[in-house]
Amino acid sequence: MTEFSALLACAPNFREVSGLRARDGRVVASGRLFRSDAVLAPEATDRDVLAGIGIDLVFDLRSATERAVATNAFLASTGADLRPVDLLARIENGHDYWHVIKAQPDAQGGEAAMHAVYGAFPAALHSQLLSMVEAIAVSPGAVLVHCTAGKDRTGFVIAVLLGMLGASKQDIAQDYLLSAGRGNAQVRERTRLLAVNRIGFDLPAEVIDRLMSVRESYLDAAMARIQQDFGGLDSYLASAGVTAQHIAALEGRLLA
Repeated sequence: MTEFSALLACAPNFREVSGLRARDGRVVASGRLFRSDAVLAPEATDRDVLAGIGIDLVFDLRSATERAVATNAFLASTGADLRPVDLLARIENGHDYWHVIKAQPDAQGGEAAMHAVYGAFPAALHSQLLSMVEAIAVSPGAVLVHCTAGKDRTGFVIAVLLGMLGASKQDIAQDYLLSAGRGNAQVRERTRLLAVNRIGFDLPAEVIDRLMSVRESYLDAAMARIQQDFGGLDSYLASAGVTAQHIAALEGRLLA
């Protein structure tokens, strides 16, 4: 089972995804898959840690606006292959989840909005999934998946990858929940300001708490949408063009 370790001071939610039991009794191998919040300005100690890991491929799930405000300059400087996968743009194109909070600016409304966001993740990822799987399967070094906080967009993508590898629902949820309490003040403040910009007024702290939290019900909302819209994970993967050969290649790269 993945254990949380504060590997980077600059990114408290940076961690390795390893040790989870996968298909045929194998486990997710150490040193191959990492997940994180944004890694923006690592100091010398953090740079040494990252150099030791040897990240070769980075999926940046942030929006174009997020990437422009906080660039991935350091990871780019290492020579890693940076691939933007803007899930938020695809979500916001068809889902106005902010109206949920505006209509009900309390803890319950914040939680409902998070369920709506997670419910939109499967469709947002669908067209990008095949290219991600293909890239991971041939990556010579470690793979990093990250967004701004490393919990929502990243949490869903990692959950799908682990599901492809045959990890149990319980283990996937436990890995996801390791993000609890690993946020930082800067991300919280950016979330608050984004909400003000979208709905026109400041939100109570209890609402921001819901937006910044990780809850198993959030991830359940995404998985329920996969079941409802696609008939389950296998059908979701197949409709995205992911074949048994792709899954076997992913297993060969990430499992031990």
